[in-house]
Amino acid sequence: MGKLINLIRFLLTILFTMGSGFKSTYAQPNGRGELYMNDRLVIPFDIHYQSSSKPKLSIINGEEKISLILQKRNSDSLYFLFPFASGALIFHEKTLRGYWLNLNKTMPQQIPLTLSLRQVVEENYCLKFEHLYEENYKDFSGVFSVEFDDQKEKTRAIALFNSRGPALEGTFRTETGDYRYLSGGVFNGVLKLSCFDGYHAYLFEAYQDSSRTLQGVFYAGTRYRANWTGVKNPRASLLASDSISFPVNGPVELDIMVQDLRGKQKQLGRSYFQGKPTVVQLLGSWCPNCLDESQYIQSMISSERFKGVRFIGVSFENGKTPKDKIKRIKAFKNRLSLTYPVFLGGGATVEEASRIFHQLNGVFSFPTTLFLDKKGRIIEVHSGFDGPATGVHYEALKQKTEGLLLKLMLE
Repeated sequence: MGKLINLIRFLLTILFTMGSGFKSTYAQPNGRGELYMNDRLVIPFDIHYQSSSKPKLSIINGEEKISLILQKRNSDSLYFLFPFASGALIFHEKTLRGYWLNLNKTMPQQIPLTLSLRQVVEENYCLKFEHLYEENYKDFSGVFSVEFDDQKEKTRAIALFNSRGPALEGTFRTETGDYRYLSGGVFNGVLKLSCFDGYHAYLFEAYQDSSRTLQGVFYAGTRYRANWTGVKNPRASLLASDSISFPVNGPVELDIMVQDLRGKQKQLGRSYFQGKPTVVQLLGSWCPNCLDESQYIQSMISSERFKGVRFIGVSFENGKTPKDKIKRIKAFKNRLSLTYPVFLGGGATVEEASRIFHQLNGVFSFPTTLFLDKKGRIIEVHSGFDGPATGVHYEALKQKTEGLLLKLMLE
């Protein structure tokens, strides 16, 4: 236990000082990884690994390529850090066996893993799932109305699938965000998609029944399991992102108490917000959709068009103490090179966020984004985030956001 604690301290120190290694591109894997989530569940992922005096490792999720950072070579073990998620892949250089050290949660998590290398020879072979694609495959491309049922609640979603021959990529949009980049294919009539990005490990499976309805199972992490159904529906829709969370008494001035990154209490109210439009991002360093939104916000800050807008973040974090939570915020800001101020709101729950942002009917997702006018009044609230994996929906979100900001600047 002492060795693990020392390792975690070392990795957190390094994570605080490094920058981002995210790229969006098509890349050819030369190997695969397997995460042993529990006794019955293995989640595969694509990798590109180069063994040399300076080994290189990337994880590939369809269009997304995540270049990990070799931080340490200790005896026969390699320590690769994620560029933005908090954690590392640690494995033996010869056997390629080790574990994923997940530091995004309050308590560290070790998930066993193995890596294997193989150059794909067969043209019709899926390395990730170690299976030949079907020659007479079913085309699952399109838009599907989806319902998830985990026995506690039912939630709506929209599946966006894109076939490249028998290979399949896509994502799921929900009212709280998207499931980012999924990839896989169809094998013996079964759809299989997975993703591993250092935050989450996902596996989706489904078959099409006689009514052409997708019947499937969704696995996430070490315990979560939900049944899901999907029906092709090009008109599938969700609640509008600006209709879920809203100020209960109309355009009211935002007035909240937070902590700055020195641990000092700070009131954000009329005197802070007046004078220019403000974007207030509710986020968490543990949240992959928040990562996507933070990168988008930073791109707007770098644009001359939005020099007249104030951007701030209020983060809700895992961690046992405020000091630990603040350390996670600082590391997240540094990894993404964020230049806008981020304050600590509290613990990583929507209940805590709802308590702090008491002018709203509630906070129901991370991220949630508030848009204030020049008087500091809440004009609009967006729940969730359609990230780059959603394609046209991401472009529509940017167009809507930027149009609103330009309007607020002119008022």
